[in-house]
Amino acid sequence: PEALWWLLLTGDAPTAAELRALAEELRRRAAGTPEAALAVVDALPRSVPPMTQLGIGVLALQPGSVFRQAYRSGAPKSEYWAHTLEDALTLIARVPRVAARIYRNRYHGGRQLPCDAALDWGGSYAAMLGLGSGEALRMHLTLHAEHGGG
Repeated sequence: PEALWWLLLTGDAPTAAELRALAEELRRRAAGTPEAALAVVDALPRSVPPMTQLGIGVLALQPGSVFRQAYRSGAPKSEYWAHTLEDALTLIARVPRVAARIYRNRYHGGRQLPCDAALDWGGSYAAMLGLGSGEALRMHLTLHAEHGGG
């Protein structure tokens, strides 16, 4: 999925070096997922629908928003795009951990599986879900990457 994201963001296919750099950047950002946000998800009753839990989990990530900090510091509107991009990349990196947490809480009694930093974004997400190699999930994520565009 990382190559497709690069293409959607830049309009160009990534080089191997660009793809490695993006994958490493996403891993770095994912590793910074605040435990407080995961604790919010863990505290939700199991009766709360998963998509509601995801919305709450994403909102729990908001205190770390680069855009929020820049906006409060009086950043000029001409710079909003850069701060928004930073937040978008961070969300792309962190949402799988939140989503996998919700899935494992709801369907596996809260038994969490670690991410696998040796895998790409989709593979690591599959590992946290407990889906093995993740090939089918990677295909699904790639096919739906531009879901709302037309």
